[in-house]
Amino acid sequence: MEEYLDIVDEKDHVISRRTRDECLKNGLLHRAITVFVLDRCKRITLQKRAQMKQWYPGFWTASCTGHVNSGEDYSEAAARELGEELGLKKPRPTYLFKFLAPKLKFNHLTEWEFIAVFETNALEPSIHLNSDEIEEIKFVPTGQLKGLIESEEETFTPDSVLATRKYLKLKDL
Repeated sequence: MEEYLDIVDEKDHVISRRTRDECLKNGLLHRAITVFVLDRCKRITLQKRAQMKQWYPGFWTASCTGHVNSGEDYSEAAARELGEELGLKKPRPTYLFKFLAPKLKFNHLTEWEFIAVFETNALEPSIHLNSDEIEEIKFVPTGQLKGLIESEEETFTPDSVLATRKYLKLKDL
């Protein structure tokens, strides 16, 4: 089934809609989400992307990431992706901020996105990985996340590096 995304202008107003593939092949500005999931010990869940993914397969990223489908808002997309990727039931992600990412390239693909960043809590036993999306997860204490991103930046997707740095600055970590 073809996935459609809303194309937006630089003020984040919808101007048209295109397939996900058209967006990535032509570098069209669209919407995405990033969610940071904390466990009861306030550790951040990180995911390693499945090897079959088009965008940075096998790279580490935030707890949950994804595109906002056409007609969907950022909050709906965050809740949907938390269910699809981590199996969370009725998640309630809290919106933190949104930013316009620069055009990012990988192979023949170009991502250009407004990324809305959310945060939520989940207990480890409630997480059920979707193996089509995620190869593995790890839990990183929030105080160690900045050092990990700095020392191992090349193992993370560039969009997650941008979102994580902004998240850590907001949280004063």
